[in-house]
Amino acid sequence: PLHPHAHPEGGQACPDGDLLKHQRDTVAEWLKAMGQRLFAGKVDLLSTPFPVKMFEPRSYLEKLADPWGVEPRLLKEAASTSDPARRM
Repeated sequence: PLHPHAHPEGGQACPDGDLLKHQRDTVAEWLKAMGQRLFAGKVDLLSTPFPVKMFEPRSYLEKLADPWGVEPRLLKEAASTSDPARRM
């Protein structure tokens, strides 16, 4: 069975236009950086970094908050208190 977003001719269709635009912009940014490195004489393609935001569009702060999402009880308790030290 095919994935729900599979394209009939192969590959996978991307129904989210915003995500597709974000990925295209990121690839364009990467190609621009590659061109700059090429013109600067740094032709080593293996050392050219690939943008992490291509795979992880969230900010560093959002990723840091991931462990807190697994314990909603603690978040509710922190939200209910007015003491800033207790919230931490």
